[in-house]
Parts: sequence; C-alpha cells; structure tokens
Amino acid sequence: PAWSPASKQEKRVMTLGEGDPRMAKAPLLKMIKTMLTNKAVGEYIIFVDSDDYIAPTTCAALLPYTEGAPDIIRCNAVRVEGGEGLMRTVYRESASPCTGLQYLKEMMAIGQMPMVAWMNVYSREFLCKEQLEFKKGILHEDEQFTPRAFLKAQKVVDAELVFYYYVIRENSIMTKKDKRKNARDMLSTCLELEEIFAALDDKKLGNAMRDSLVGKYLSIYQAGHLAQYDEDFLPKKFLRRNAFSRKNKLKVFLVCLSPKLYGLVHRLVK
Repeated sequence: PAWSPASKQEKRVMTLGEGDPRMAKAPLLKMIKTMLTNKAVGEYIIFVDSDDYIAPTTCAALLPYTEGAPDIIRCNAVRVEGGEGLMRTVYRESASPCTGLQYLKEMMAIGQMPMVAWMNVYSREFLCKEQLEFKKGILHEDEQFTPRAFLKAQKVVDAELVFYYYVIRENSIMTKKDKRKNARDMLSTCLELEEIFAALDDKKLGNAMRDSLVGKYLSIYQAGHLAQYDEDFLPKKFLRRNAFSRKNKLKVFLVCLSPKLYGLVHRLVK
C-alpha cells in the first residue's frame, strides 16, 4: 500500500503487505480489508482502497457520530474523475438512528444506496461479533459485504459528512476493458445475495434488493461488451426471476431477445 513518509514515522501506524513475515503467520490477513478488522485496535474502522484517500480532518469530524455506539455510520464521498461529484445527494429525513433494515428500505426507495464499504464507518465490535468478513478472491467484494453488514446492523447513523475521495484511474477493476472475471464474480455474488434477499420477511424490500442485482449485473454485461461471447455471460433465468421493476423487466426482455439489440438501445438512450 502507498503510505506517506510521515506514516512510517508514526508508531501508531502499522503497515502490512505482501512479503511481510507477519502476513505468513496469519493467512486470513491476506486480504487488506479483512486484515484491518483482525488487527485494528480502535473502536471504529474505515476501509480505504489503495487508489483513494480521505480528508485530513476525517477522524476528528467523525467523533460526534460515535456517541451512542452505532454499528455503522453512513457518510458521503466525492467521485474524482476529471471533475468532482458527490456520490450521494439525498440523506434520511430523520437524524435519529435506525436499524440497518430500515435504512436499506428508506435509501433503496430513493436510489441512494451505493453498496460500497468505504462510504461507511464500522464498529469493530460489530464486525467481530457478527463475523463479517470480505469474501476472498473475488472482484466487487464490497457488493457482497455491504448489504450483509446493513442487514445485521441494529443501529445506523446517517452522517452528512463528506470524507472519502474515490479516485477513478485507468486499468482499475472498474475501468479495465476485459470484464469477464468481473461478470463471473458479480454473478456469483448476486446468486448468494439473491438467497438472502428472498428470505427477508419484508418482501417489498427483498424484491427491491433483488431487482437491484439485475441492474448491477446488466451494467457490467454492457460495459464489458459481453454480448460478443454469445450466451456465456447471459444468465437468463437469474435475470428473469429477479427483475421486478418495469425498467428492469423491459431490459431483461430485450437482452434475452437480442443482446446486440439491447446494446444498441442502451447506447442510444444513455
């Protein structure tokens, strides 16, 4: 990981990377995000991807939100790509804490629920108690982790705090051209989450969450031009049984009818 020279002088900062003998002693720490959960000693954890950075005042600004010991503090981020733009534009109407289930219901209803781990601050005790870890060996692991964390959370606080800077660079897992592994891993994640969402007592929320999986998969399918591989990357049964909104039903009908026509229409209306 890229650390500033100052961090190397700071005794409170511990860096672990590939080749570090401490890594060999703890196989579960191979993945940096899981490593943080196991090695952190603070009360709250922020996950920062290697391309990104946080504001210098982040920790001080977060302190007031830790009162009452929430499981998750939901914040905001800036997407850095040429210009800058906020990841979220709407917050909860109520400032009072709520369960993760209630938070998902409210945010899914207004389309303000990016499933990224780095937009949240997590209680270390909560992560350890619920045994929440990132799945190793997959891309888009946040998509698999974040909804599970919110469904377990008993207390979520929505903070109108912008602290994270999400940097888009060339050849990252999001911008690389060959997205076949992205699609395989995303489909695997979607199938796992489909079972979890289908089992929710709140069927309306469960269907909305399942419908969002269709959108996520089709986004990668289109961005990776995966129609060129015929039907190898077109899981028709999964798409059909999880499309609930009119928009996604239309998308699924079109892509199953003709992937090339779907791609053409997508480019025209984009």
